[in-house]
Formats: sequence, structure tokens, C-alpha cells
Amino acid sequence: MTGVADARLAKRSRHPASLRSGLPVTLRQLLRREYDLGPLRDVVVLRGGRWSAVYSATTSRGPVVVRVGPPRISAEAAAVQHALMRHLARSVAEIAAPLSTRDGRTFVRSGERVVALYPFRAGREARRASARTLVSAATALARIHSHALAHPLANRPGFGSMRDVSPTDDSSWPYVAAFDLLREPATAVRHLASSATLRSERQLRAIAAHHPEIVATAEETRSWLRATVNAATGLTSGWIHGDFYPPNVLTVREAVTAVLDWDECRAEWLVFELARAVWEFCRFERRPLLRPGAPAMFLDAYHAAGGPVANVELD
Repeated sequence: MTGVADARLAKRSRHPASLRSGLPVTLRQLLRREYDLGPLRDVVVLRGGRWSAVYSATTSRGPVVVRVGPPRISAEAAAVQHALMRHLARSVAEIAAPLSTRDGRTFVRSGERVVALYPFRAGREARRASARTLVSAATALARIHSHALAHPLANRPGFGSMRDVSPTDDSSWPYVAAFDLLREPATAVRHLASSATLRSERQLRAIAAHHPEIVATAEETRSWLRATVNAATGLTSGWIHGDFYPPNVLTVREAVTAVLDWDECRAEWLVFELARAVWEFCRFERRPLLRPGAPAMFLDAYHAAGGPVANVELD
């Protein structure tokens, strides 16, 4: 949904070549049938995620964005996502609600993928080095969290939540399967190679060679998370964006104009997203360190805008 075409899309995407090179004719025809927007013209491939394809187009009702979602997003998950976005769009200017089809739906299916149309929002990817962008992003996140509290909590199919994890039932942790794979390095290599997560066999075998350290670290992490779950009864739960970081935030003159890509939204502890947002917006661009003073500036702006996560939750 950014206005700049990105030639790197073809190199880093995980969707078919037919989507990387442009909007397929069959999909254009489907959208023309389902939406009262006339033909799609001036279609441009935009910078999208690894698993989704994004295009801008001109229609009889103005510019739109066509978003072809990842295969893992089911129709049920998309419906939950779009209901949340519609709720937020009524109060948060940075959220663009999905457009409706002729019969009132918010998406159509093209094979195994969910396809949705949105109003086009101009802007460029947020810059971490900008203090104004940092404050604007914190303000937008505060409003998202605050208004999302009025939307009923529900489980989103396919998206687990840390807040619902059972400390005594390891099967509820989504990464248990990965731990099991690591106990059999040869199996892990084959599994990861077939899933195209990493294509270099050398990388895969290097990871498998560190199996004991990875398992030990994983066990430590699970113990810490179980303790956190037990102690987290006072944390505020609500809907989160799930991937709130600079590439999913558009700005104009360093002020946030749009928050994109809600594929990872879910019901969760709000402090979980706030902590990650502080890291993503306050770190150096090329160094894994926080910029001095930036976290305090972000949190001050978040709370000044009515962000519902109390300071005590950050301790």
C-alpha cells in the first residue's frame, strides 16, 4: 500500500511468479465481477511481504490497493481481521477498512488465497531515525490499543496467543514441533529444506549441528515463559496489530498516515506489542541497540495519547 513499486519483490516473495509479475487477468476479471469499481487500470506491483502480493490500481471510484494474502490466512481468520479493521477505522484515521463487494463481503477467494481491496494511502516507509515519526507511531499505536479494547475479544483461527498458553500443557506452545525436529537433526534438515524456510543445505546443517545448545536455550525460554504466564494475571488483554514495525507504517512528512498489513492481528497482552514496538522504532537501523532516549520518548507519547498499558505492566 505504499506508492513506490519495488523490484525486489520477485526476489524475496514466496508466492507464484504469476503474482510477482503483475495482477493476473483471471484475478482482474474476478475483482471486476465482485466489486462495483469498473475495470482495474494502471496496475502497479507494490512492495509486499514475503507471503503476500500487493498492487495499486485506478478504478471508477478512485485509487485502490489489491492485497492477495498468504495461503495460511483462512476465510474465517480474514473475517475476524476485517471486522477488527472496520471497527478501528471508525475512530483511528490511520486504519483503512477493506472495501465491500457487491454483496457486502470484505474479501473474495482466489484459489487458496484471500483477496481484499483497500483505499489507497500515499506514503513512505517509516524511518527509525526520525523523532517525529517515533512520536507519531507511538500515538497511533496508543489509539489502536485504546479503541480496540471496545472490540470483543475472540480467538482468531490459526493465531495463538501467549495470554492463553497453559504452563502445564506444552502442546499449546506453537514451537514445540520445532523442538521435536531439532532432536533429530537429519529430519530437521529435510523438513526445513522442503518448507523453503532456508534453502542453503550448509545453513541447515550448521543449525542442526548446534542442536544441544538450541534445545537448552529453548528449554530455558519455555521455563521463563511459563513463569511469565503464571505471573501475568494483571496484564491488559486486547487486540493487537501483531506486526507493528516501520515497514508496515506509512508516513508523509514524517507523520503516520497508514498502518498496513494486519495479517498477524490477534487477541493478546497489549504490553507484548508495546515492548516490541519500542524495540522496532527505537533501535539503531543497523545495530541491535536502542537509541539513547528513544524508548522514553516512545512510551511518553504512547501514554500521552491514552495508551492503555500501565507503567506497572512494563516492570
